Amino acid sequence: MSATRRSAETSDLPGIATLLDAVWADLDQPIAHSAEELAEEFDSTATSLADVMVWESDDGDLSAVGTPCCSPEMTSRGVTSSGACIPRPVATASAPN
Repeated sequence: MSATRRSAETSDLPGIATLLDAVWADLDQPIAHSAEELAEEFDSTATSLADVMVWESDDGDLSAVGTPCCSPEMTSRGVTSSGACIPRPVATASAPN
């Protein structure tokens, strides 16, 4: 199965919530997200939905969600030592990262 990476849209929020909930469930953490909560979170000065990427499978389902991390503090989350951004899924349908 292949997946296409694209910028997230408001209509993706329910799928993003489902993926994040699967990650937290896999980690045995009782954290749940709703599309409404994510819309509020991504409408803040710290986070924007424009910074979120989704990977969409050929059948139209979201298979992963991620963000590019470009600050030096975020090296463990997808930035090389040279500061280059590496788009990386933070949650996938098959296995959380």
